[in-house]
Amino acid sequence: MLCFHFVFVRSLSAEGVFLLEFRKSVIDPDNNLQSWNSLDSTPCIWKGVGCSTNLKVTSLILHSLNLSVEFNVSSNFFSGPIPQYLGECRSLEILDLCANKFQGEFPAHLCSLNTLKLLYFCENYIFGEISREIGNLTSLVELVIYRNNLTGTIPASIRELKHLRVIWASVNSFTGPIPPEISECESLEILRLAQNSFQGSLPKELQKLQNLTNLILEENILSGEIPPEIGNISNLEVLALHENSFRGFLPKELGKLSQLKEVYISRNMLNGTIPRELGNISNLHLLQLFDHSLQGNIPRELGELKQLQNINLSINYLKCIIPLEFQNLTYLEDLLLLAIILRVIFLTSLDIIVTSLSLT
Repeated sequence: MLCFHFVFVRSLSAEGVFLLEFRKSVIDPDNNLQSWNSLDSTPCIWKGVGCSTNLKVTSLILHSLNLSVEFNVSSNFFSGPIPQYLGECRSLEILDLCANKFQGEFPAHLCSLNTLKLLYFCENYIFGEISREIGNLTSLVELVIYRNNLTGTIPASIRELKHLRVIWASVNSFTGPIPPEISECESLEILRLAQNSFQGSLPKELQKLQNLTNLILEENILSGEIPPEIGNISNLEVLALHENSFRGFLPKELGKLSQLKEVYISRNMLNGTIPRELGNISNLHLLQLFDHSLQGNIPRELGELKQLQNINLSINYLKCIIPLEFQNLTYLEDLLLLAIILRVIFLTSLDIIVTSLSLT
């Protein structure tokens, strides 16, 4: 006779699996979380975990447990709202939820974590407005929330984040003006707000950001003139303002930005001439000024940009000779002058090697 013994094993709940991923990121020298066992059917019996009567996790109380916490569950398939109990992790310093399927409104419950330094929930389905309580995250260094469905404006309380170095909020649905209060984030190095619907003028107050290296604002609805004060952002390396609705002249003050390497200011509605002061930007590698109504000559001073590799002045109203000084551009690979009114004189002394010279 054969006897069969059946053992029914209940698998750990989804919340428990989530918390075990969290535990992997925790440094626990005193083994306070040793009760967290994958063989349990519920995390409700684990130390520090609080649950409701129907065994749903409602709180996570980990303070005074001598934990160093980095919560990284990026690139998984977690879904639903960002758990409320994460707001109870009072020692949390790093929270990375990027590349999942989290849904729901902006997680205001995380704004009480005043030890948090890195907050990432990019590439999810979070919607709604950034909570004004974000100003409570006074230790925050990086805010990375691109590719969600966030709307509204960036709250003025962002000014409280004095340690913030990175704001990356591209590819959302933000509207309204870029708040001038961002200029009070004195440590800011990278500001990426591309592919939204920000409107209005570019705040001249941004000149206060003396640590800023990347200003990435392309594909918005920004308008008015590009403020000359932008030339005071002395450490700027990358400037991307293309595909907006800027009008007026290209400010000559850009020539003051000695650290600038890449300039993308195409597909706006600029007019006037190309400032000769751009020839002072000795580190410039790339200059894209196509699709405007720029007129006049190509400044011979651009021939002083010894590091220049790519220049695109297409779709303008330039009437000129290619300056002889361009023979100094020994690193130049692409010179694009498509669909402009151009009289070209090829000089036998021009021994520059250009891999792509396009003229129409």
